[in-house]
Amino acid sequence: MAEIKSTLDLVMEKTKDLVLSDEERKELSRKEWRQKAAGWVRRFLEGLWSDGRLKEAVEEVETGSRDDARKAAALELLGALDLGDRGRRCLKGLEVVASEMEKPHLELVREVLSSYESARSRIPGEEEKRLKEELAAEGIGGSAVVVLPRRSPRWTEEEDRFRARLKEAVDSWQAALEA
Repeated sequence: MAEIKSTLDLVMEKTKDLVLSDEERKELSRKEWRQKAAGWVRRFLEGLWSDGRLKEAVEEVETGSRDDARKAAALELLGALDLGDRGRRCLKGLEVVASEMEKPHLELVREVLSSYESARSRIPGEEEKRLKEELAAEGIGGSAVVVLPRRSPRWTEEEDRFRARLKEAVDSWQAALEA
């Protein structure tokens, strides 16, 4: 009588000669580092790790995979980058993991965030003054008048412009990392 084989036996028999190509192996490695880097970046962004600990995590990776790990961490940080407080924290992380070749991208991101901070401290004050003057010209004034400069069209347009600049800088850096 013929032998009855288990499903596992059948699968093992059919796949015994299959081997991963170099490209498949590299892709698996990239996915693995992306998952590990996501954990590192999450701990860093939540304040559980310092920028020094993030740097150590990347440096502890074996030499052959270190660049993949570094790139994965950079991609995760770029994905979390925004114009708020989190953006400053992401920038600190990017400063730690960026390679020399990526310094121009880092400088561009730094410049966009710095310009945004400058505008964020300057424009609302200017808008508040302008809006109060407009209201005063119409005879509206007093302590009960509350002006919300961050809701003005000028500030909204400026914020949109900064978001677009940041997205362009991030997209450019991501493309360079994934190339």
